[in-house]
Amino acid sequence: MVSPVLIAPPQGEDDPANPGRKLWPAASRFSARVRQEGAGFVDRRSFEGADRTAFDFALDAGPVGATAWSVTEDKLRVAAGSVRRFGIFGEPEWNHLSIQVGVEPGSAAAGVGVALPSVGAPSRGLFAVVEQTGAARRLAIYRRDSGTQWNEAASAALPAPADLAAPITLIVIAFDDRLRASVGEVVVETDRGELREGRLCLVAQGEAGFRSLQVTGLDMYGFGFAVSRFRSFEDHIQSFRGSMDVIAPNALGAGTTTGTSAGLWSATQSEIQTAMQPAAAAASRQALFDRWVRALGIPQKDEVTTLEISRFEVAGKTELFLLESPEPLDFTEEVKLKLERRVRVGGPVVDPFPFGHLFPPARELPVGVRFEARRIERVDDARRRVRESLTLAEGVVREAAPSQPPQALKILDVAQTGDVLQIELDASFPARNVVFAEAAEVGGERRLRFYAGAVERKAGGGRATVRAELVDESVADIGRSSVLYPQEIENLRKGELIALTPDLKGILDWFRPRWIYVAVETRVLQDGVGQRAIIIPLSAGSAAALSGDEYRLSLTLERKRWQTLDPPDDLNRYLRTTTLRLSF
Repeated sequence: MVSPVLIAPPQGEDDPANPGRKLWPAASRFSARVRQEGAGFVDRRSFEGADRTAFDFALDAGPVGATAWSVTEDKLRVAAGSVRRFGIFGEPEWNHLSIQVGVEPGSAAAGVGVALPSVGAPSRGLFAVVEQTGAARRLAIYRRDSGTQWNEAASAALPAPADLAAPITLIVIAFDDRLRASVGEVVVETDRGELREGRLCLVAQGEAGFRSLQVTGLDMYGFGFAVSRFRSFEDHIQSFRGSMDVIAPNALGAGTTTGTSAGLWSATQSEIQTAMQPAAAAASRQALFDRWVRALGIPQKDEVTTLEISRFEVAGKTELFLLESPEPLDFTEEVKLKLERRVRVGGPVVDPFPFGHLFPPARELPVGVRFEARRIERVDDARRRVRESLTLAEGVVREAAPSQPPQALKILDVAQTGDVLQIELDASFPARNVVFAEAAEVGGERRLRFYAGAVERKAGGGRATVRAELVDESVADIGRSSVLYPQEIENLRKGELIALTPDLKGILDWFRPRWIYVAVETRVLQDGVGQRAIIIPLSAGSAAALSGDEYRLSLTLERKRWQTLDPPDDLNRYLRTTTLRLSF
């Protein structure tokens, strides 16, 4: 069976990164319910005079008898008489409903009906009614397949009421295959058979009153969910402040470190593999995690509001990392981790901008500085290139104290995942939006790929990141792209990256990779709730200590939004990768 999936967009505050879109309120809990599209809905806690016009009135034999129905004292009343009277409402396609009605049965019977014909007399349907004879009451379901028949399908006695005038709450649930009626603890039900979609009705035989009527679509699926305090997975991971705490042996006091990382790994590696399976009990993971923490004497933070990373250092080398998070990270199934070490390659790199960087036009610079363009020619080996640079002109625009010229953006590191670049910058760059151009080779053809993103400042200053997404791609030939850019970009070599101003007229930095990143084998052991994890570096399957250097820690979250046999895409799963630079 194939059916559409309803995607409910967030409702709440504005998303600062996506104008016109909303976010769920942060750190809140919600209940989600899935109902059939166009499901029936009525909410009358009491009745008003105008509500009477919403009903089509009928008797067993046809659409007559409207004069017996009236609204008085906030109730929909039916006059005394021996015939059954019907107040019909709703749409012909209504099905899978929960109906709640407040009933005053009077001297005979009153209740609700489902699966009625779209027009005319109520010649078919299922009817749940409360019947009263003297002081005795019972709950019954009647079936009508044609004409005026009235066949009992199920019934049960109701407890004798303390007050005959007290109202009764009748609840009727129309499942796909069964109709269930209940009053308090008394429940009766019957098969629906072919009586499925149809209009609804209030039904009464003899004097009766209806105090309220509520109809809602039946919940086909429901679940609770909690909204993160973070706007995205990237925000969660990038809340890391950039520096790691150092944990030394016996940090909790003399003699509190009783084991070694290598010894613990040797003794528990098979247990870790078993405990980190998705189906393993959380209690077993917690017990194993506690064993490591206790043996090494590792302190844990009480209040964690951002991602925290500490390293356990012995004799100047890092034997493991402790990751602590304010919200769970499921390394058993959803989150994958990759640790890489930076290795320098190649010889010295020549500065591609010996005459200075290119800056955007004056209108995009702080007030008080004026720039002018001039052309500089230089010979670069076998060919002549024309470079455009901007030099600071003499004087200032205003009499006020001159502003300092803006510092050029400095690219510190670049990590790529598919069509997304995560770029780490020197946070002194004042602008918010940046465009990047990258030289790439696709099918033997040299291309230029353009990425755009917003600068996000890191807490504590000094660092910033940009999550830049692919926005344009062209053959490396001016005039063939949907964007215009400086001829400078034509000189990009494969793997190099240029940062541009949003108008594509100024070059802010030219990133030429000087390093490669080599993967470091690791294993992860998390606690029972997923808010703490130990990252264990390995070499040839044995525990290994890391020397100080530059490292890159990448985390990828892949979360299924629902179960499907369709290929993974952006709709049925959430997939994000983000990277941290670790330096020690």
